[in-house]
Parts: sequence; C-alpha cells; structure tokens
Amino acid sequence: MKYFLKSETILSEDTATQPKDIRFQKCDEITELVTLVDGGGDSKTYPIGAHSIDMGNVAEGRWLYLISDQVITFSLSGGAALTTIPNKPIAMWVKFTSLDLTTTVASRITVAIAGE
Repeated sequence: MKYFLKSETILSEDTATQPKDIRFQKCDEITELVTLVDGGGDSKTYPIGAHSIDMGNVAEGRWLYLISDQVITFSLSGGAALTTIPNKPIAMWVKFTSLDLTTTVASRITVAIAGE
C-alpha cells in the first residue's frame, strides 16, 4: 500500500481568508511505501450499539482514518474510549491491535485501516 499526505496547517486569530496574524504555520509531507498492508476501508451506516471492526490482513494497525456524521466513541486495543466530533475526520498514526466503535444513534461512518 502506498500512502502520501501533504497538508498545511495555519492557526491564526483572525477570520480573514488571508491570515494577518499567524500564530503557527507548518507544512508536512508523509510518504510511506513499504511497511503498510491495506486493511481495507468501509463506509456504511452502523446501527445503535457496539461494533468490533474487522482489520482484514492487518495484525497490528499503524494508521487509522475515521469520520462519522454523528457523535460516536471508539477505542483502540481495548483502551480508553475517545469521542468524535461529527463530520470531522480523524487520521492517526498509532499502533493498535483492535478497533471498537460505539454508537448511540444510527451513524454513517467511514473507516480505513492500514498496518503490518
């Protein structure tokens, strides 16, 4: 699996399209060509309840992408539950062996996993 990400983050205290008072600016470029195995991805509506996500051929996850149209909680490797913000994507480089989601309302969720 090939992974390439180029992102720019600018945090500023004004609301103009061209920030006048930049407090923080950073540009990242990440290319991963060898260590990731495609664990698959899925976008579907999950009913209310707890859901264990199938990680496919991945024994140890290294990268996770998650977005939901509702507030959901998720935990990695049985750890503490984290709560999402609706319609805001989460992309994490982290080691994990399982992914569990909990929904309190029917939620349209997109999940992508890669690892070793």
